[in-house]
Amino acid sequence: MRDVLQMPEVVSRLAERRGAVLGYIVPTQYVMQGMIADTDPAFRLYEHHQTVAMIADWIFHPLRHLEGGHEMMNHAVGEASPRSPTVRRIIFLRIVNGEEEAAADPSALFAIGAVREPQFFIDVDVHSLTLVEVRDLGPETGWGRVPTPMF
Repeated sequence: MRDVLQMPEVVSRLAERRGAVLGYIVPTQYVMQGMIADTDPAFRLYEHHQTVAMIADWIFHPLRHLEGGHEMMNHAVGEASPRSPTVRRIIFLRIVNGEEEAAADPSALFAIGAVREPQFFIDVDVHSLTLVEVRDLGPETGWGRVPTPMF
């Protein structure tokens, strides 16, 4: 991780932003990354009419989406992946509030009340330290305006 944080593209983006920063390391096609940040419309699951199938799959195969072979939620079905299996996405979020607490206690970054604002993500081959992609992110998550039922 130290080497990744020293890449010029990462250093320049982190230098522009003040406050504590949290990085989530996930596979590039991880189906739940939309909960962290709006990385691509493909990860806004509620917009792809997959909700019922997704919930049923998680009930019968609760950990399969973590294995990387989640065919039902693979948005590149039928295509050969252009990326190496060693490429990981790191999503960087700034902690908007609770910065003082995080300085004293790093676990405060994970506090329920901490506001996490997406900043950018990088796709990096973790074995060769080759940067594949860098993209700045907006402040929204992939959830957008999900209709929530009232009971």
